[in-house]
Amino acid sequence: ETKMKDDLIDKASYKNDFKINYVNDKEDLKESIITGTANVPRGGEHVDKTGSTNGRNATWRLDVNAAQSTVDSIEIVDVLSANQVLNADAIEVFEATIDTDNKNVLVAGNPVTMGEGEKQYTYTIDGNTLNMTIHGVIDQPYIVTYKSFVLAANGEEINNSVDVDGKQIANLSTGTSELNKQAFALAGASATATGSVTVKKTASHTGEPLEGVVFNATFKADPQQPDMPGEQTYTVSAITDENGIATFSRLPYGEVEVYEAETIVGYILNSEP
Repeated sequence: ETKMKDDLIDKASYKNDFKINYVNDKEDLKESIITGTANVPRGGEHVDKTGSTNGRNATWRLDVNAAQSTVDSIEIVDVLSANQVLNADAIEVFEATIDTDNKNVLVAGNPVTMGEGEKQYTYTIDGNTLNMTIHGVIDQPYIVTYKSFVLAANGEEINNSVDVDGKQIANLSTGTSELNKQAFALAGASATATGSVTVKKTASHTGEPLEGVVFNATFKADPQQPDMPGEQTYTVSAITDENGIATFSRLPYGEVEVYEAETIVGYILNSEP
């Protein structure tokens, strides 16, 4: 039996040569080499992403370390396209096992708890970028799931890019690439249930437009539309241009709260909606 320990499993199969020395019936020393091949389920796969949409809600799934490499912590950077808004309240992480009887799919097991201890996870969100670390020595697969709210127009593509790194032991790394491009589709009235909001920022003492001021627009999905759960709140940002104008496009119909989030040097922040 051959085992791989403390290593990066970066191939779908591995060869193992076994050498035998023997003496034939003429008392000549001979050598024979036997080669075996071991297939690794999902070997070489560091991250895989799938997604689906239900109305304006998208559900994303990351299969992490399906190859079962041994790494000292796993760092995930997942970037959503600009026509989505990440739902920070719907992030979950699970330990996983490989079902070799069902096309080597990952099956979710015990949920992983938040924290910085062994095999716990922490995350931060910067706009549409999810930064996550699973801590400790990792030698098993994980499933990460989360949701986003789709601001795309009917038929527009939504996509993500993802990068995974493992530190020290195996130096697990994949280049950032676009994954799981999906054409977003809505039917009926929901296909056009978006609008836009424009804000103009000027200096109170001169009336001159102010460039570079950041505004946030916060909205709750409309509970009267089945594809917009009413309890979820989302925030998007826009920056004023040289004319002092910031535009929020493709917001769902309903109540939207707009407020100043960051101002420029020399001015006092006005955070009142």
